[in-house]
Amino acid sequence: MQNDRPTDDTGKDEAEFEEAIAAIIANTRRVRRRLDLVGIAEYIAKAREHLGSLAAVADMVGLSEQMLRDFLSVGRLVPEVRRLVEQRRVDAVDVAMRISRMPEEDQRALAEAVMQRRLDADDVRAVLDLRRTARDAGVASLIQRIEESRNVKEYLAEFLVPSDGLDAESLRVRLAEVVGADNVRSLTLQGRVGVLAMDPEGRRRLAKAARQRGLTKRELLEAAVAGVIP
Repeated sequence: MQNDRPTDDTGKDEAEFEEAIAAIIANTRRVRRRLDLVGIAEYIAKAREHLGSLAAVADMVGLSEQMLRDFLSVGRLVPEVRRLVEQRRVDAVDVAMRISRMPEEDQRALAEAVMQRRLDADDVRAVLDLRRTARDAGVASLIQRIEESRNVKEYLAEFLVPSDGLDAESLRVRLAEVVGADNVRSLTLQGRVGVLAMDPEGRRRLAKAARQRGLTKRELLEAAVAGVIP
């Protein structure tokens, strides 16, 4: 005779959802996490499926949607890098998120440099900034540039370029009004995105001028290139 014992799928789903919410909270509110980033992302995906949206999950766990998206970005990692994340050899969410934004062939090189402690989170972000303005450069050369700039204390700042036809030299002159001509190391442009490389004195002058005006450093640079420094 067939066994017609009912199953309580609803109760099981609810229990799994509660487990997911508890795991998300426990692994995002503490400095030391029990789970790797892939495990956390799986719980976030499960909670989103149960609630119907990432916004609902964010409200329940007290995090921003963007932070939850950062965790979910591990799903865009190539399998080799994803395994490194599961092994916690790459274990910072901002690093994993930024690596996931790179082409597949570049992700492996970036993850390797992070594991070797050649790059930290700020360095990985700088590689992404350089990639936007030097699309044809290999990732190895970008990593090398970041390492070299660190040794000589070079600081990078990204900004939007106005669409009024200014050439690189004209932009450089305007930026020099803020950071000082002698403090500009280089200026690279790709479409409407510019990256300014400056020495420590240039960064200090930029930070001071931005603070005095109540602006972010990027806002001040964009005002400078637009010729409307307040």
